[in-house]
Amino acid sequence: MEYRVLALGDVASETGLTLLEKKLRAFKREQCIDFTVVNGENISGTGLTRAQAEELLAAGAVRLGLTATAKLAEEAYAAYRK
Repeated sequence: MEYRVLALGDVASETGLTLLEKKLRAFKREQCIDFTVVNGENISGTGLTRAQAEELLAAGAVRLGLTATAKLAEEAYAAYRK
């Protein structure tokens, strides 16, 4: 079985996020991409927010990068502890 993976480096700024929202799904469809990894930790300059993560996932990213995953896990744990 063969998988086509697209790995994108830093998406730096809201402009980069907007571009992904406009272009990523069509690009994935045209190139038959199965799995997309996006490093989005630098979108806001201070780390990926939950809203930005949700926007990346909605745009077609499947995995957001280790730092993003860790930050969202910490946020979920903090909410659980309240």
